[in-house]
Amino acid sequence: MTKPLLVTLIALGFIFSSHIGYARHFHGSMAFSMGFPQGEFNDNIDRIALGVDLTFGVNLGKSPFMMGIDLGILNYGSDKRFENLYDLPELRFQVKHDYNMLQTLVFLRFQPAKNGRIQPYIDALAGFNYLWSDTSLDDNGDEEIRLAVNYDDFAFSYGLGGGLLIKLGRKKARGLESFVDLRVRYIFGGKAEYLTKGSILVENQELTYLVYESRTDLLTLQIGFGFNF
Repeated sequence: MTKPLLVTLIALGFIFSSHIGYARHFHGSMAFSMGFPQGEFNDNIDRIALGVDLTFGVNLGKSPFMMGIDLGILNYGSDKRFENLYDLPELRFQVKHDYNMLQTLVFLRFQPAKNGRIQPYIDALAGFNYLWSDTSLDDNGDEEIRLAVNYDDFAFSYGLGGGLLIKLGRKKARGLESFVDLRVRYIFGGKAEYLTKGSILVENQELTYLVYESRTDLLTLQIGFGFNF
């Protein structure tokens, strides 16, 4: 189902662009995001993921449609331990593991009213989830050293969402409109292998990964600020 939906979104974009002409207006937003894992994904993670989301869209002429790309980064856990390097007690470092998800999505938005103070919209989305864990080293100083990506995997995804743009103001000189952007999305994520908090074990200087596998369905709630220009 994922690939047909993605092809449909792209095809609709070309159809509207060819019949209506190039877009005259753009939309961008940045939001704080909370992700609620669903089903088996929630069983394995059992916590809310937190992160940021960036959206950029192009109005398809004077139609009520917009196409764009959405990038969201979420952290769904971390753990840490302290180690002495080279068996020297003076060289004590914090080893930290972060567990993250990147959602890269294209969307087709239907927004019937673009002039009111409150503007509802509906999104159809398709893309992929990228899950990875990485390790960093911190000596309690000013710098954190990223060492390596421990484990990563991709999964195709698709979903639906809806939201409200609440107009804040307009700079007439530049035609810039600002909004509060409130939205909710349900993303159906395919199966992926991933690590989560407590998955990286060190015993007798040997490293062991406890790898989970499940679908990566996610419900997200987002609040941010957007601009039309």
